[in-house]
Order: sequence, then structure tokens, then C-alpha cells
Amino acid sequence: MKRRNHFRVSEHFDLDDFEDPTTATVMLCDDLPTYLEAVQERFGHNIRISSGYRTPAHNSTIGGAPTSYHLVGGAADLVPVTGRMDDLAAAANMIHDLYVINEGDHVHVHLRRLMPPS
Repeated sequence: MKRRNHFRVSEHFDLDDFEDPTTATVMLCDDLPTYLEAVQERFGHNIRISSGYRTPAHNSTIGGAPTSYHLVGGAADLVPVTGRMDDLAAAANMIHDLYVINEGDHVHVHLRRLMPPS
């Protein structure tokens, strides 16, 4: 599927980095890219977003939590382009407003200020 949301939302990220891969739709909390830029700066290596916004159908298909922050555009799963996953998680943990989980094959981050989706 051709991505239709190809424009910059921050220095290193395009809107299409956050779009649902099954529908090309996207929902994004305005300040999430700013926090991800801070993570990348602290990490010192490029990072890639492996999952951003998810539609409820896609989230269910991949076994995502029914109250996933991905459903409201407030979460991203990150992988290092270079560098170590543990170092990426440590860099993300230095950003106070992010909740961080090192899942082993990616680092999940979401905005702490958000209420869980219902």
C-alpha cells in the first residue's frame, strides 16, 4: 500500500512513520514526535518507528492490548537503526513524560499524560 501521509512532523519523522499499515490512516498526538526527537538525541543513533497508530481492527489482529495507547496516537514502538536496544530504552527512560517498556525486539513508549483508551 502506498503511503499517503508523507510529510515531516519533526526533524527526523514523517507522518507516514506513524500510520496504520493496513489502512494508511493516522492519528497522532501533536507532541509525540517532539518527545521521540528527544529520545533520538539522547540515544545518539537513528531510531525507526515500527508501530505508531493502529486501527482497532489491526490492533486486535496483532494481539495488541484493548486499551493500547496506539489506538489514540499516543504511542510508538521504536527500534534502533544502529546501537543497542537496551541503550535505546535507557535513553527513552530519561525523558520524564514518557512511559517506557523494553519489549526485547522493540521499545514501546507512550505519553504519560494520556488517559488509557476505553
